[in-house]
Amino acid sequence: MKNKLKEELNARLSGLKMGEDLKRRVFDQIRKEEEPIMKQKISLSAIIVIALIAVAAVAFALTDGFGLFDLMGRGKREEFSIVQKEAYDLVQKNLVTARFDHVDVTVTEAVYDGKYLRVVHSTKERDAKAPFDDAKVYSGGFSFEAAEKDGVWWNSLDWAIVNGEGVNPLGEAGVHAGKQNGETLAWIQYDLSELEVGDELTVVLPIRGKESIDNKELSFTMSVKDLTGVRRIQAIPDVRFSDYSLHLAEMLISPIRVYAKVEMTADAGVTAERCDEIMWKWAMDGVLKDEGDDKPFTSSGGGSSGYLENGEYAGDFKIKIIDETKPTRFMVEFEFLTRESYPDTFILTNGADSLSIPNREEMK
Repeated sequence: MKNKLKEELNARLSGLKMGEDLKRRVFDQIRKEEEPIMKQKISLSAIIVIALIAVAAVAFALTDGFGLFDLMGRGKREEFSIVQKEAYDLVQKNLVTARFDHVDVTVTEAVYDGKYLRVVHSTKERDAKAPFDDAKVYSGGFSFEAAEKDGVWWNSLDWAIVNGEGVNPLGEAGVHAGKQNGETLAWIQYDLSELEVGDELTVVLPIRGKESIDNKELSFTMSVKDLTGVRRIQAIPDVRFSDYSLHLAEMLISPIRVYAKVEMTADAGVTAERCDEIMWKWAMDGVLKDEGDDKPFTSSGGGSSGYLENGEYAGDFKIKIIDETKPTRFMVEFEFLTRESYPDTFILTNGADSLSIPNREEMK
């Protein structure tokens, strides 16, 4: 048992890297412990400090590689799996299992961060003798026959019922082979921005479509009373540009991602082409950065855009203004990777137009 634990730790810590700041803090602590009496061996308290600092810095490296945050970074750069340590306080595990003729389905993790409910569900063939090929599962060239015999949606969930309301998936999702024999792990996220979320979420997942909803085969309740590390930023006055105004509808800092949503109102008479130009300039070139810092936050690849009022798609991706005597409203949502610290003021800019956002938390 002792050797097995050692092997596991060696394997999981093999990629551990210490930044310069962490190294400095470790050696400073060692010097503080050793200087008074100049021992030849590092004291126990110094060892404990080193261990605590290392664990705080890289707690994420000690997962088994199959958790939600690991899955969110699969197929991307390593940084896309990095979240702040408070994110792990939000995760709730092994919430419910449904057993069918050939497969078992378990909600292995669920987390709500003030915007998205993210869910991981495992589908496992009971009689399987080996793990699946992840490359085939991820690429879509895979048929999960046992799950399909049971009518189980092993690779996606088209909707969910949360607190009695239907919600649709938005943004990223994915499916991979799990570490167990005959297992797939699918993760998906639902935008709960339009819901009145109280202290808990009651969730029903349609693992077999309406039949599962009716029978509540995969239903669970999770507490969301205390969202550690989640901060809503105070509203700011709207900003006026040449032919449109911009409203910061939302800015949310969570330990998983940083979110921002802007709504734009183009003046009456502004053409459909110009409205599209404004929206896509923000959608494609919009970045978030520190005031006085040219290095922007890394986009997560999430986000969305669309028309809210007086605009509609007329085919071939062309926009039609419904009433040219009225303003036209549209929006862009952004999603960025988190950082360990944040500036006193954020700058959200598309390279031409900008707004300053003081880092002040909304009053609760």
